[in-house]
Amino acid sequence: MGVTQSLYEALQHLRSHEETRTFWIDAICINQLDIAEKSAQVRKMQQIYGRSIGVLIWLGPEGDGSASALALASTISAYWSDQGLNLSDVESEFRSKSPADLSTLLDECNSKFDTTPVEAFRSLITRDWFERVWTVQEAAAPVKTKTIQCGDSKIDWWSFIAAAKFLSHAIQRPDLKVYFPNTGALGTTSMRGLFNLDHLQRLIGGGKYQADLLGTLANYRHYKATDPRDKVYALLGLVTEALTDILVCDYVLDLPTVYLKVAEHCVLHRGSLECLGYCNPSSRDLDLPSWVPNWRDPSVRHPFAYLSKHRPSICASDPAAKRIYSSSADVTSQKRHLSFSKLQKPKLVTEGFCIGKAVATGLPYYQDAHRDSESDVIRGWEPENLQGVYEPTCETILEAFSRTIVADVAKKGPLRERGYSVNWSFWRSIKDYTEQPASPQRRLEWGSLLFATVGRSFVLSENGYMCLAPGETRPGDEICLLLGGHVFYILRPVGESWSFVGECYVHGFMDGEAMSLLVNETLELQEFTIVQMSYNPPATLVYRTTSGFCRMFAKIVKRAN
Repeated sequence: MGVTQSLYEALQHLRSHEETRTFWIDAICINQLDIAEKSAQVRKMQQIYGRSIGVLIWLGPEGDGSASALALASTISAYWSDQGLNLSDVESEFRSKSPADLSTLLDECNSKFDTTPVEAFRSLITRDWFERVWTVQEAAAPVKTKTIQCGDSKIDWWSFIAAAKFLSHAIQRPDLKVYFPNTGALGTTSMRGLFNLDHLQRLIGGGKYQADLLGTLANYRHYKATDPRDKVYALLGLVTEALTDILVCDYVLDLPTVYLKVAEHCVLHRGSLECLGYCNPSSRDLDLPSWVPNWRDPSVRHPFAYLSKHRPSICASDPAAKRIYSSSADVTSQKRHLSFSKLQKPKLVTEGFCIGKAVATGLPYYQDAHRDSESDVIRGWEPENLQGVYEPTCETILEAFSRTIVADVAKKGPLRERGYSVNWSFWRSIKDYTEQPASPQRRLEWGSLLFATVGRSFVLSENGYMCLAPGETRPGDEICLLLGGHVFYILRPVGESWSFVGECYVHGFMDGEAMSLLVNETLELQEFTIVQMSYNPPATLVYRTTSGFCRMFAKIVKRAN
């Protein structure tokens, strides 16, 4: 039987000359060429993992100091155990340890190895296993024995995670920098994924795990899959919410259809518009409607916060997880549906109203704009006459602007809190947003600022409302409230229909204030039919404000696609 080179290497290391070892290996146990069998077996994978006596995670053959990396992890976890510390909460334990205690451990690690084990550890966590979406089920399997093996070196999963958390925190401590003189932070995608998986496992073990489809797809969207349909199928077994019959693993379906069914489940069957926050106009490389997220895209732009707790931290019946915004005051549309035609992709039909057009947009702030040459993008959003009055909230323009650019939310680890602003006098003086500030308060502002602004632009509406909107927003786009939505949305007219651009924060209107315009009959409900994305060449209106808040001069500049 033919197998891949990596599987051959694994079997060579895992076989025993003394006893029979039984493994379930998907590449062998599932006929990958039989679509019907593959679909049926993938649906059973959660049951298979649940009935296993253990999981062995194979990282590959030894190399790049992998043996020293796992030995380092064993030393760190053994230290925690010897000291009677809690391996499951390394973060809290780490904060409680003195520099002297931590130095003792690091001295022991340094004296034990001839090579640089920290760099070897960094290399180890970039191996393919940590980036593949199918490994999520392996890591989350509810089994007592879970072993990581690389070559002939082994370590249990929980010890490995404890060491990873320790190193992640230690490297960022200024007082421990002497131990890591040339080592940058381990803030890789792989590390974030590791910690998510560990938290998920502990929730499962404690009987508190719950996960909806959208949150699960979002948490692991940066993982890779050879078949992009597996960005959905590989995670269905982790979802605890009731899924409709339209969402079952079926490899007969093409990729756009699979992603469409996810959106249909979220928008119609769950009645939530939250999934619209994962749509990214800049990465629409599939034949998808504009309102359907492309899960093949590991987008860095974060949706606006939906709950006061980040999803991986939510336990069942968690009273701390509350809605952050309620722009439509929890009023939902009773007429939301999909419209089908023979020649077009399904259209989303829903109700809402527009509160104004975008008339001025600042330059968008993208992730690669953290360089010195482009870090003035956010500073370029600053309005003039900062002591003027922002009418919707009666704040000064400075106060309103300082809250708008963080979407009025503080990002405190897994928590999100409303009523937040940054110290703009400090940030307007900073020329480089690349490095975290030394002050804890400024680090909180830094994280909240980047979380809110990456991929977005500061936008001004025709009636003077301050907005934080997608970087693809253009003058003439409408700022709309869709019933049932927790935020506002940017829609672009396309004939008699609309194209979805993205979520929008409108300062002073995020708690249902706009609904009073509907009640007072200032505005009327209208029906929106949302279709494919419009690919017209974008234009940006670059503005500066002058006295009186917003006397603008405009210059149209063409922006590259």
